[in-house]
Amino acid sequence: MTPSPLKTETEQTYTKSQVERLVADTTEPLYAQIQRLRQKLKLAARRKHGAPSEKTPNGQEVMDFNEAMEATVQGAPEPTADV
Repeated sequence: MTPSPLKTETEQTYTKSQVERLVADTTEPLYAQIQRLRQKLKLAARRKHGAPSEKTPNGQEVMDFNEAMEATVQGAPEPTADV
């Protein structure tokens, strides 16, 4: 059985393999463009939500947890959680 030809609005006749090639020729560039846009979106998201900078201002020392605790006011009441 031979495949039946497909007709367009202009009455041109295409075989199934020709239609498949036309579809592939049309969709392949679109898929490539989608991939490029996805990569751009990922890059933009990384730039927007990237790791925050943890640099200290000039002249300010970095304290570790114990030094920070020692620098707190002695005798100050501990904060409580209000429920």
